[in-house]
Amino acid sequence: QRIYNHDEDLLKVSSTSGDMLFTVLSNSRRDEYDWTEICSRENLEKVTVRLEDETEDGLFMSGECTGTAGSRIPLMLSRKCAEIRLRSVRCDFISQSYSGCRIENPRVYLINVNAEAPVIGNSKGYAMRIINTGRLDMKDLGNFKEPGIIYQELPGSIGKDAYYAGIGLLCYPNHIDVESPGTPATRLVIEGTVSGRTYYWSININPDEGGVAANCRYTYDICIRRPGTSDPDIPVELKDGEIIMEVERWKEKEEYAIRL
Repeated sequence: QRIYNHDEDLLKVSSTSGDMLFTVLSNSRRDEYDWTEICSRENLEKVTVRLEDETEDGLFMSGECTGTAGSRIPLMLSRKCAEIRLRSVRCDFISQSYSGCRIENPRVYLINVNAEAPVIGNSKGYAMRIINTGRLDMKDLGNFKEPGIIYQELPGSIGKDAYYAGIGLLCYPNHIDVESPGTPATRLVIEGTVSGRTYYWSININPDEGGVAANCRYTYDICIRRPGTSDPDIPVELKDGEIIMEVERWKEKEEYAIRL
């Protein structure tokens, strides 16, 4: 069943009698006739969403609940995306040769990004399709409705005073058991020039817990104290006090009731 422009707290749906499993999808970006293929749970598990189609004000959400026909059932919707937020960044180089230098022409983006995810299932969050593989790929970026969800430029430059960027980038889950060329970790990259040379400061997202999970926000405050690398796919090793990460679950969409 397709419900248009729903903004109430009660979804009214029809079903046969008995116990039911209900799956609710929101902001799927799929045409009405795309769903004619869905005639079983197995078919539904094959349906995917694309990161390129996501928009900040209408992120894909899904939820499931069980209930008996004729009753009301509470349902929560959660996002498939994760948000990587760069709250603040500053630089204070230790090396005398870079003392007082600023990071010019800074830009922030994600690489090794999972850009496809099933609408249901895949609880581990393994990646299905990687884009920006090892670097920023302008061809990949050109496929996005809103490129700003994985790439942003910072006005000005980065110096000793904290730059409160407030940048939020989005990606789908990318769980890593063991990182390899075929299963790369999603990385947050700060790119800029120091004394005319381009450097990359790449940070693996949530490495201690297997990578990026759905419906989570990873917030970073970063202090850059040493030159970066010449390759964006080489993560830098920031010491204690140089990087602060906070992890929290995004607030689920407010509770809905389903009346059968």
